Amino acid sequence: VAPGEQATFSFLLSAPHLGMFRETTQLIANGKKLSGSDYTPLIVSVKPAYEAEIVKLEYASSALVGWKTQATLVIKNTSTREWKKTTLSAFGVDGKSASPFRDKKWKSANVIQTLKTVKPGETATLTFKLAIPAKQGLYRHTLSLTNGAQKIYLTSGDGYVSGVDQEVRVDPVPVKKKATAKK
Repeated sequence: VAPGEQATFSFLLSAPHLGMFRETTQLIANGKKLSGSDYTPLIVSVKPAYEAEIVKLEYASSALVGWKTQATLVIKNTSTREWKKTTLSAFGVDGKSASPFRDKKWKSANVIQTLKTVKPGETATLTFKLAIPAKQGLYRHTLSLTNGAQKIYLTSGDGYVSGVDQEVRVDPVPVKKKATAKK
């Protein structure tokens, strides 16, 4: 570029993940920074196409072996697009296996239920059963939402998560002691 001429530079930015990024550029010629080439940092916010806020998540954090309990998840569509086919799924902590709380009323091993359309700004309430495992212990699974094949990311602090964990302590059923007759 000759003295007094202007040049336009175009380049693509590729974010490594969702979140906030600060990008700063400067011009360098022959290994030296050109005078006046410091630019105001560019702040880039990379958001998912589909996002939600958990308004409420209620479930029993402890239960007895073999019980069934109800859970309620209220979510708000905080994205600018409507969700046309929302699916609530549950997976084991590895993200692939079936949930230890699978109830026979769920649609499949991992799909709990589906919703129709949820417009931006609207909330949806999902109420579902959790079947408590038959053995005492601490059990976890992860709830996740999708819109068709696209993940719905949940807002979490300054970032996004692709699912929310539920943990339930399963206790044994108390054994009644037999009454003994006094003589």
